[in-house]
Amino acid sequence: MPWYVCNFDIIIVNDQLENVKKLKIVQYQYKPEYLSQHRSLSPGNNQLSSDMPTERTGVIAQDVAKILPDAVYTSRKGQNPFVLESGELVDDVMIVDKDRLFLENIGAVHQLSKISGDLGGRIDDLEKANESVAIRLSRLKRGLSIHSTNSDSSSVNSSVKSTIRKAIVK
Repeated sequence: MPWYVCNFDIIIVNDQLENVKKLKIVQYQYKPEYLSQHRSLSPGNNQLSSDMPTERTGVIAQDVAKILPDAVYTSRKGQNPFVLESGELVDDVMIVDKDRLFLENIGAVHQLSKISGDLGGRIDDLEKANESVAIRLSRLKRGLSIHSTNSDSSSVNSSVKSTIRKAIVK
């Protein structure tokens, strides 16, 4: 652990997927009068290429704050102002911490990975049960007794039932 980090705890991933599902992604445009006041956001500015689209994609800070309060910073001139490149202080602006959203997404991916792994196990169980049922059905179609080729028919029968029950219960 680096010397500048303390109280290091691993987060238990359990709500991130639900949080990410609640976030709405929106497309928006800045008003022309706002862009004219804040050249750093304008496509004609040296910092941004002129081919930058005027339509942007993002999230609404007020919505994010309801779901992940620690992912939104609100500026206050007297306490923690947001400073534009011009040096102008902007009051009462909500700024989304995209790094925090990124980390929430990593947690959601962990949850999806676990879910898909669990589903993979269920699929394997169902495929085994389906194979056993297919063998029994094939024998029935050929007119053979299900139990005639196996000396321990009760264990096979209960094994098939057990596999099917496990697959259904999961």
